[in-house]
Amino acid sequence: MKTAEDVIKRYYIANKQIFEARKNMLNTIDNARTIGISPSKTYDIFDKRNLKSEYNELTAGVFDPFFPSEGLQERFQDLAQKGNVANVFFEAEPALRAMNAVMQGLTLFDEFNLDLEDFLPDTDPQGQSALPLTPMPNQQIVQTAKNIPVASDMNQGLTPTENALYSEEEKQITLRNRGLA
Repeated sequence: MKTAEDVIKRYYIANKQIFEARKNMLNTIDNARTIGISPSKTYDIFDKRNLKSEYNELTAGVFDPFFPSEGLQERFQDLAQKGNVANVFFEAEPALRAMNAVMQGLTLFDEFNLDLEDFLPDTDPQGQSALPLTPMPNQQIVQTAKNIPVASDMNQGLTPTENALYSEEEKQITLRNRGLA
């Protein structure tokens, strides 16, 4: 995997496939009950294969998403060091953790309705919420504004609000702080 986006896509695909496989297994258990096979009989099948906890998780609808182990994360780091490149797992990790948090809330009774695009890095340099380009102001208006006389309060270095609210002493302090007195 060469980019963080590749890691995020693979993580999504792997968990979606795990979810679908477990959901199909739960469906098979439910179908067995529908045709009259007792729950204890299906439980025994799992028990013989040392999968009691799997059976209990499936019938409860538990989905436990896969997250890369520390060993796999170290492998990414080793590959990055050997190739003298950035660690793509490190770049992808925040998105993987966000996706994992959402998946933790899923049950096998739900649909896998995550949208991969919500977790991919933004490739649009302006971003999705970029503002449209602002047109330049009309030069005639700008020239007219330059010719409007400025209030004498502003010439003193105080805003109209400061001039209205400050005492004479506060006005002098403000002007001194601004280097105007």
